[in-house]
Amino acid sequence: MDSARKYRVPSQRRFSWLVLGVGLVIILAWTFCQRSTWEIIRNLTDEDRLPPAWMDRSEDISRQDRLLPGLTSEMLEVVKDNSPVFSKEKRLVMKIWNQLNGMTVEEIEKASLGKVLFAQYFKQPETYRGSVIRIRGTVRRAVRQEIPETLQKSTENPECAEDPDFGYDFDHYFELWIQPDDNAAEPVLVNTLEVPAELPLDQDIYVPVVIDGLFFKLYLYEGQDDLYSEPMFYAKSALWYRDLQKVQAAAEAKEKAQKPLRVPFVFILGGAILLAGVILRVIEKRTQVEPGEPLPEKFELPETFGEPEEGESKE
Repeated sequence: MDSARKYRVPSQRRFSWLVLGVGLVIILAWTFCQRSTWEIIRNLTDEDRLPPAWMDRSEDISRQDRLLPGLTSEMLEVVKDNSPVFSKEKRLVMKIWNQLNGMTVEEIEKASLGKVLFAQYFKQPETYRGSVIRIRGTVRRAVRQEIPETLQKSTENPECAEDPDFGYDFDHYFELWIQPDDNAAEPVLVNTLEVPAELPLDQDIYVPVVIDGLFFKLYLYEGQDDLYSEPMFYAKSALWYRDLQKVQAAAEAKEKAQKPLRVPFVFILGGAILLAGVILRVIEKRTQVEPGEPLPEKFELPETFGEPEEGESKE
């Protein structure tokens, strides 16, 4: 009996491990055969996943001309942090944005101080107000905003006749909510005039970007459950986007993923085999008998079993 148990337990153990292994092989083989898996691997090995090295230039602290040309510190005194954009600040925004719109990307790049840490312009807004700063991060949401006709430059608008700086030269812009690489927990708002046509709007996205924007203020806005104050920038267009050709395909894949989930049969089969292996392992552990003391090969019986008790027969 001991010999039979000795051979039965290892065979049960081998069978349960075999079932577990078959389930894992089926699931892993199916996963690696999927196009999305290879897309992830290609993205991880893509040499273009990072912007060019020159875009990662740090702040040039030796520069004396830190403000955007045409701006003065006196003009910026009307700006108040931790607040929405007040009406008295709007004329300054119009001047700044119209000027950025009239500049080329190369001119804005030349005016940029370079990459500045989030903590610096967040804790020292007065120091960087009016300066063009390079932001490197990930766009998580893009929203198109229309500008009312009353705020656009027009010969029919009486305010434009009174003040040549009043009114925008454009009729719409885009809000980019960006997670900076050096502080992903705190987003920044970049108002920009140009985005690629393939960039999905009004939905959650994940698009790495490098952009030069003029730091304006700490902007107070109402979130889902509280008021928040985040850095706000004004820009013309981004210097670099990554994998923008694939953004539309990713958006379409996400839309398909939101449809009712249909689990492939291979996953069901592999999961069933994997579950069966786990159950077999549990049963094996619970029913496994610890081996006792081995029995002797033969028993020595005594020649006599003693005298019979009184009244008992000797036979």
